[in-house]
Amino acid sequence: MKELKEYDINEVTGFLPDECLPRLPATFNEWEDLLANARLLIEKDSFRSTIGKLPEFPYNNLIDQKHLRRAFVLISFLSQCYVWGNGKDDPGPASQLPAILANPWIRLSEELGLNPILCQASVVLWNWKKIDPHKSFNLDNIFTLNTCTGSMDESWFYLVTAAVEGVGGPILKDMIDLKKAMDDNDDGYVILKLKSLKDGLSKIIAILSRMKEKNDPNYFYFQVRPYLRGWDNSKRLPLGLLYGDEDKPRKYAGGSAAQSSLIQAYDCILNVSHCPQSRSNTDFLHQMRSYMPYKHRKFLEDIEKEPCLKTYVKKDRLLEKAYNEVLNELVNFRNKHIQMVASYITVPGSNCGNDVTGTGGTSAIPFLKQIRNETVDAIIPNK
Repeated sequence: MKELKEYDINEVTGFLPDECLPRLPATFNEWEDLLANARLLIEKDSFRSTIGKLPEFPYNNLIDQKHLRRAFVLISFLSQCYVWGNGKDDPGPASQLPAILANPWIRLSEELGLNPILCQASVVLWNWKKIDPHKSFNLDNIFTLNTCTGSMDESWFYLVTAAVEGVGGPILKDMIDLKKAMDDNDDGYVILKLKSLKDGLSKIIAILSRMKEKNDPNYFYFQVRPYLRGWDNSKRLPLGLLYGDEDKPRKYAGGSAAQSSLIQAYDCILNVSHCPQSRSNTDFLHQMRSYMPYKHRKFLEDIEKEPCLKTYVKKDRLLEKAYNEVLNELVNFRNKHIQMVASYITVPGSNCGNDVTGTGGTSAIPFLKQIRNETVDAIIPNK
């Protein structure tokens, strides 16, 4: 495998960059200011009409990768607000995205290797800043750059997710080191790295456990979650969304935890296999890779090409034990995720007879239970 930096992976913060650009230069002020005022304009039923008054997006003034990422965040939030930002007198979502938003969004997505839809990269990976730049990255030292609702609940949802990704640097380094130890037949070091991977999952679970501190489940379900929707398998946009002057609507899934490259990396290194939910479905987790930055997706693909860890550990009882302990902790993580989805989607939705489908377009709880059970199935039985 290549070095982590070749995959745009930071050895400290993992799939998060070392910092995010908080705002584009002055030539983009009208665009940045519109996003800053989006919530107020939506409440006044004037957001969509204001979009039409924007100048052409000055694409050629984007000079580097940080500019491209910030522009993608900016256009993603503006577009989601345009589609789903219903004012008091607005009966439903927009079925067509104006060209002034659609054209730069498509161009940005092509340059960044993403789909033109709000995704984990736009709301989590590239949407944070340290409170104190001299202190280390952690949940209590970061804030979000943008939200759709202007609420702490939405901000905290993104921050907890960013904090999970932010512990990924050492974890991903351990994965590389583990593969090298396998090549060297260094069983002791393999066991040490497996223990580190287990400890990494424990940290992730501890961070997730803080979600309810500042994110109310009912507020999230009714106020935040609508902005995270996509237009694939959507009851409100069954045909998808027209982008600019295109003749055929496009269909993309909304934001989903399945877009986390870090959690998928655990599946890859542990050789956990997942199947479609039905014969007609593609593998949702693999489908979600197209919503990840290209180099992060390549990291997962390269791990999968490496020699099989599960086969390697079967030669020794202590290796099997260390491997199974990581899998058991991954099961614990997935149980925690199921509990959170029940609290934030199933319970509020069921209480009012509303939709309990995930924003990624899947039946949330059945899907999560399936991947949890497939993780259990990967555990090597005692001999």
